[in-house]
Amino acid sequence: MTTYQEPGMAVAEAPRCTHYWVIETPAGASSRGRCRLCGQEREFQNFLADARWDDTRAPEAPILARPTQGLSETTEEE
Repeated sequence: MTTYQEPGMAVAEAPRCTHYWVIETPAGASSRGRCRLCGQEREFQNFLADARWDDTRAPEAPILARPTQGLSETTEEE
C-alpha cells in the first residue's frame, strides 16, 4: 500500500528513545529489562552465543606462584 504525501509537507516521526536499560538480576538463560526513560521491556540473554562453556584449558598460575627466573631479590640489611 502506498501513501500519498503533499509536496512540502513534513512527515512527523515518533520520537526515538535512547534506552537506559535496567536489567533484573540474572536467573537462568535470560533476564527481563525495562527502559528507565520510556518503559519499553525486552528480554536479554545471560550468555554470549559464541562463548565456549567447555573450555578445558588449565587456569593460568597466579602471578605470585610463577617462577621469578631472571629476577634478583635484594634485601636490605638493617
